[in-house]
Amino acid sequence: METTGTMNKPKKTSLVKNAAWSAILEATLVVINIVMFIKNQIIFTAEDYLAPVPLPLFISSASSILLIIIGILAIAQTKNTEKGDELSSHNKYKAGYISKYICILCIILAMWCIKDFSFAFTGDFIDNLRLPITIFMFSQLVENIIFIILEKCNLE
Repeated sequence: METTGTMNKPKKTSLVKNAAWSAILEATLVVINIVMFIKNQIIFTAEDYLAPVPLPLFISSASSILLIIIGILAIAQTKNTEKGDELSSHNKYKAGYISKYICILCIILAMWCIKDFSFAFTGDFIDNLRLPITIFMFSQLVENIIFIILEKCNLE
């Protein structure tokens, strides 16, 4: 029969579930940063500010609210993660190695397609950090997705 101490222990979150929630949070950050890049390129008219909820304010506040909700859900779902074993640490290493090359390829393709990144460096210091943060979050997203694939497929 189980004792009260073992019945009250919270169930450990798997490493795959932790990686999935991290990937969702990182995808949200990447999408929010891309939306903010696009928002900064749009020229809003006076009618946009006269609405009951001004469009520029709505875009910023909706992005912030979405980030807070996803962040709270991710923390709540992954606060008690199980310890990694040798295979999972090996898969994490392989995922980082593979994601490095995927991200380099994606950055090269983005540089080839965009060619002018002046839109990303028009604000103050914090606004100028948005592009490096987006690249870093994208690389973490790719690494977590590859880790999930490697853990689920049990590839050696």
